[in-house]
Amino acid sequence: MKEGRQKIAFYVICIIISILALCLYSNEVFIKYSDFNAHIKYAESLPNMFRLGLGAFLHGENERQLSYPVWHIIFYAVDSILNWISSTIVSLGNEWHIKVLAVAIENMFLLLFTYILYFKYMYKKLENYKFKAFSLSFLAGLLIFIGPIYLPILNHYYLGQFTANVWHNPTTIVVKPLAFIVFQLFCEIFEKKEIQSLKRYLLFGGLLAFSIFLKPSFIQCFLPAVVIICLVDFFFVTRTNLLKYICIAISVIPAGILTIIMGRNSTSGFVIKINPFFVWSQYSNNCVMSLLVSIAFPLTMFWLLYHLYSIKKKINCRIVLAWICFVVALLQFILFDQVENGQSQLFGDFLWAVYISVGFINIESLVVLVDSFKDGSTIRNIIPMSFFSIQAYCGIAYFMGIIVNSAWGL
Repeated sequence: MKEGRQKIAFYVICIIISILALCLYSNEVFIKYSDFNAHIKYAESLPNMFRLGLGAFLHGENERQLSYPVWHIIFYAVDSILNWISSTIVSLGNEWHIKVLAVAIENMFLLLFTYILYFKYMYKKLENYKFKAFSLSFLAGLLIFIGPIYLPILNHYYLGQFTANVWHNPTTIVVKPLAFIVFQLFCEIFEKKEIQSLKRYLLFGGLLAFSIFLKPSFIQCFLPAVVIICLVDFFFVTRTNLLKYICIAISVIPAGILTIIMGRNSTSGFVIKINPFFVWSQYSNNCVMSLLVSIAFPLTMFWLLYHLYSIKKKINCRIVLAWICFVVALLQFILFDQVENGQSQLFGDFLWAVYISVGFINIESLVVLVDSFKDGSTIRNIIPMSFFSIQAYCGIAYFMGIIVNSAWGL
């Protein structure tokens, strides 16, 4: 009976996410005036880029080329299939209608994949949670929509704040599930004292390198975080098994080299300068308040984590790594500015890594929070859960606002 109810809850959430995704991404106005329109044009140029060869592909000889083309390749494949169906089986509308449908189908499956990963992870980590048949499906679904807390005193809801769920940028959507997989793979390797099999290191290193072709923003916060946590763990915590850290270092070398190559290409024409808070202050009228409303839930978890540590004397390395990723990404966004011909471009490209890392601290904080309820409800865990509920409500309201207004910059 429990297994049956769990499956029902899981599939109901999958259906809801699918319907909501199709409602959003079948909105032609939203697609036209968001990042999707430009990325559709990039996808259309893929055949030309392939004809140029790998060298031209990596070094920008095509004006509309991207070095991270995975979303575009998937879109191109789906669009080609839909065009074939429209021309041979049943008409699906004009060329633009078909492209919008391709975007909707691709993003729907990406969101479903992300949800399934969240649910499977929470189900595995919380196997003794007695209400998991119902609530874990629901909580994992809320992670797909959770956003900052809305405050009228801030200029915008989205601009200037940090959210784990970006709806208007395809490359952020496509990298999220792989980033989560790589994050968990590293944690599984890191948590074990003994050396793992060669396959584990190859899988971790290969997927990390592959993530660059989805969006390099993930690796720009994750790789420094891996270095930091390994150094701290070796010199100040375990001080043993140097070989384990050497194996980790070797596994990330290909990704590091590829990052340098891609970085040279993507920053051509721009200069990265240190300009603290300049970009952020262009979008937020109160940076401190923007930070607090963005991470209110995981921030209140510090109180609960301190209490749990005082009882169990055990550090959760996953949430530590998630916070290191967030701090690294936040510092990059605060400090760096892309300048061309002496003028700031206000691109905020370092912001994407913050969005990805917020997703890590949200889910790891939620796992710890739900696990703490098995000993009964107290003020220590009710307060973080309240903030989680508020952020989830605001995130859902923002999502519905995008559908109604056909605009993401609310």
